[in-house]
Amino acid sequence: MSTIPRWTRDPRPGTAEYTAPLPEGLPAGPAAVRAAHAKVLAALSAAPGDPALRVDVTDRGRDRVLRLRYRTDVLDREAAARIAGYHLAALAAPVRHSLLSEAELRYQLEELAGPCRELPDRRVHELFEERAARHPDAVAVVSAAGQRTYGELNARANRIGRALLAHGLRPEGVVAVLLEQNLDWPAAVLGILKAGGVCLPIGARLPVGQVRTMLDRADYSLLLGPDSVAAAYAEEHADTDLGVPVAAHGPATLHFTSGSGSAGEPRGATGEHAGFANHVLAKIDDLGLGAGDVVAQTAPPYRAGSLWQLLSPLLAGGRTLLVGPETVRDVPRFVDTIERGRVCVVQVRPSYLESMLAELERHPRELPQLRRVAVTGEPLRTDLVRRWFRAQPSVPLVNSCGLPETSGDTHHEILHDVPAGHWVPLGRPIANVRVYVVDERLVPVPLGAPGEIVFSGVCVGRGYVNDPEGTRAAFTEDPYRPGERLYRGGDRGRRLPDGKLELLGRRDEPATRDPGRPHGPRGTALASLSTRPGLY
Repeated sequence: MSTIPRWTRDPRPGTAEYTAPLPEGLPAGPAAVRAAHAKVLAALSAAPGDPALRVDVTDRGRDRVLRLRYRTDVLDREAAARIAGYHLAALAAPVRHSLLSEAELRYQLEELAGPCRELPDRRVHELFEERAARHPDAVAVVSAAGQRTYGELNARANRIGRALLAHGLRPEGVVAVLLEQNLDWPAAVLGILKAGGVCLPIGARLPVGQVRTMLDRADYSLLLGPDSVAAAYAEEHADTDLGVPVAAHGPATLHFTSGSGSAGEPRGATGEHAGFANHVLAKIDDLGLGAGDVVAQTAPPYRAGSLWQLLSPLLAGGRTLLVGPETVRDVPRFVDTIERGRVCVVQVRPSYLESMLAELERHPRELPQLRRVAVTGEPLRTDLVRRWFRAQPSVPLVNSCGLPETSGDTHHEILHDVPAGHWVPLGRPIANVRVYVVDERLVPVPLGAPGEIVFSGVCVGRGYVNDPEGTRAAFTEDPYRPGERLYRGGDRGRRLPDGKLELLGRRDEPATRDPGRPHGPRGTALASLSTRPGLY
């Protein structure tokens, strides 16, 4: 238990009163009021007797009213009215589990969701094919070794797709990609999707034992490495589009998160085509990608972020710049690459952003083409945001986080200025994503109260490959939208007055911190996708 969660955008020292009429016949004796108040404090995860909020029943003329006396640095009048409603609900139905009104429940379930957007009835690879048909001679992908046009990339992907089918790939079969970030990497990914397979991007840099574990768990059908890609080209298959039917809710991608399964073994999350397309299109919208824009593909292939970096510019008519690990490790070289490559959007971790800032402070430059820097992988501190805007005041930061189980990032907080507090909160969900903060029964908790963060909508994947027990534990039906899946990632958080989310830790950690005081997320699932799954 802790103090009452703060719910005010204008904290001011002092106290105030809020009164609500008591319905006739409502039991409101001292014992009933004390019991109702204790139930409300428990729902808010506040300690009994919290001095920030006092409640009693008093007479106002001929009427009896419920009176709340509250600290104005903790609650505003709107919050006091809502909490008065909780008390009235507890008095009217002492055994009722939820204290939320219908209006608040609807607000949490519907109005705090991401915007609704109709998805095209086409898959990511089909949207790419449309782009390739419109401007086949435009440059699609660039690396240190050369470049490929849209037409060339599409033709090579078609040949790889046909080679996979010729070698026995069945619908929804898993194909592992063990390639460096070279010009064959996007062709391999697109070829797998075109052939109706499931793409498992691994790359060529992970330890052999880790790769073997992933492959064993994935029950893969085929491998695409340098030799097999060369052989696929040598087979001289037709380079026209395959036209293989692929269902929107069929599996598209498989990403492993290290140390997440039983005994700390990797666990593979399967994402569907609709969720994959929704994520890529949200990146295009929220990052403002358009024709000619350049996105740096920096994430290693096994990271969930690698595929949106690879493909989102290609669906927008832009260009993907492949940036290998040697360049990423050399920060001055990386910044030079961003500048020379005329990169418009890049995604980095906050710790790497600090290194970039140190380089820019030593050697200031304009980076005139850079329009957005997406930050992911770790919680983002506001002091780092402040430093960034001192160095690059015209370049917004996008605090983004998500999970492989939810098809990638679920939140984008676009920053044009330094927010209040020590840590940047999570923004509203992206399009077609719903996020609830719930108790152990999956019932939404009162606004501002801590609870478990769960996900619903098109983003939620199928579950864990060949892990029915893990899938049953984390994936269930959305109780508010029958037939839709809900994912329980284990992260805890609370709503802020502006509707954004503050992260508080893990559901298996003791809830000992004060949600009304500034603090940063602990180093758990929230801190890094390199350690286990979780937001960030």
